[in-house]
Formats: sequence, structure tokens, C-alpha cells
Amino acid sequence: MKEIQIRWNQCNSPLSSGPYYTPNPAFAWFGQKERDAYHAVTGWHGCRETFVGEYKRKFGVSGYTKGYEKMTTRYLRVLVKFKSEKQRGQTGFRSRVRVTNRWMKESVRMLNIIEKYLGWSLTKLYRVKDKMLGGKKISNECVVVYALTGSSKWLRAPQLMSLYLLFVRLGRFGESTRVFKSMDDLNALYKSIKDSRSDGQGSQDRDYFYKIKGKLKLALDNRKKLFFTRPMVKLYTANNGWHGINNLLAKKDADQNTKKRWNEILASTKKG
Repeated sequence: MKEIQIRWNQCNSPLSSGPYYTPNPAFAWFGQKERDAYHAVTGWHGCRETFVGEYKRKFGVSGYTKGYEKMTTRYLRVLVKFKSEKQRGQTGFRSRVRVTNRWMKESVRMLNIIEKYLGWSLTKLYRVKDKMLGGKKISNECVVVYALTGSSKWLRAPQLMSLYLLFVRLGRFGESTRVFKSMDDLNALYKSIKDSRSDGQGSQDRDYFYKIKGKLKLALDNRKKLFFTRPMVKLYTANNGWHGINNLLAKKDADQNTKKRWNEILASTKKG
């Protein structure tokens, strides 16, 4: 796996979020490259929607925006962090990294299937260099960080980014997701993962996917009407956690304009 260097500061360091262990990934935005490294921009989030909500600061919205100018609208750039139980030592950490390597590769494989269907450029996966610019190693704290780069079209709306991150999480189901080979396999994907053993977050993500799988293809086929006719700042400005893909497809989106467009699409489908 290719590696990239990230320039961290104290607030967004992968070591800054405390010593507790969680099997779930955390997300952070990274931005422009200067000289030998890309800049990490935000702190870490475990929730998809609050993480996506950080992006509105790129537009000078919502309080503190210093440093957010380093974010870009030209590419998707997301950091994904996993932490291992420190008491298991480096042996346990290396075992965990083998799992997360497979997890992330499977997530990207599924995202690439969606991207090919949409005609978008493909997401690429990188490992963030273990040695930080100050000399400290991330792995000493049993942490591993990956970087995802992809099409700017994912950034067009918080609902699209919510979907993107859900598929990052679904990579945890590993072999059970291999049945997903095209957008016609959404039902088969759910049937394959529904009985897979998982922790609480995995079960929740599986439930989220169950609720969207029936209408997801319809929404993506109508992406231009839903997400590409209004300025990005309008789609992100009101984001308060109620703009995820699940709320949109359940007709609960907080953005009344987007909800209206979705209702029109559903109504026209019923008439057809």
C-alpha cells in the first residue's frame, strides 16, 4: 500500500483523542499539500454526520474557520483512524492492522463499484506514514491511519458523503460483502451481511444500510436534481446531523428544498 505524509498539529493529531479503545473508525478531513506533506485540517469524529458537518467551515460558516481554507473542493480527502487495545501490545496491534488493511481495501472496492456506475473517478487508498514529522511514531500508541482520495462529486452534498462513509464502515464485514459486484446487488449485499457477527456499531451500520438499500439506486440515478443544481454552500450551511443519506431517503431531511425534490422523484416514480 502506498504511503503519504500528513502534517499534524496538537489538535488534530491521531494521538490526541484519548487512550480509550474502540473498534470503530474515526474520520478527519485533510487538505492541501505543501512541500512534503498534506495538512490535516480537523479533529476526529466517530459520527458520520458531525464529521461531514465540519465541511461547511470551508465556506466560512459556523464559528471557528481558521485553517479550514486548506480544505479543497477539487478532491475528496478523508483520513480514517483505527486504534488497537494498547494492553495487547505491538503483537496485538499488528494483528489489528492486518484486519483494518482488509477492511479498508474492501471498503474501497465497494466504493469503486458505485463510482464506476456513476461515471466518477475512483477512490484511492493510502497508508499514512507511521513516522510523524516530529519523529514520533503513530504505531507506538497502537494507532493506524489511512487516507482516502476521490472524486470531488462526493463532496457536492452532505448526503453523498454520509453514503460514502457508510460504505467505509461496511468494509468491516469482509468476506460477506464480496457478493457486491454491481448496483444490482444491493439486496444480495444486505442478505449476506445480515447474519454476520459484529459489534454494536456494525449492527447499527447494517441497520442503516437495510433502510436505504431499496431506494439508493433511485436517489443516485437522480443525483443531478437532488444535489447538483444548487451551490454547495446552501447544501452544507444548514447541516446539523439531519442531512445524512438515511434521513433523506426516509423523507426526514432537514433541508426542505432537498426533501421536496426527493418527494417529487418518489411521486413521479409511482406515477410511472
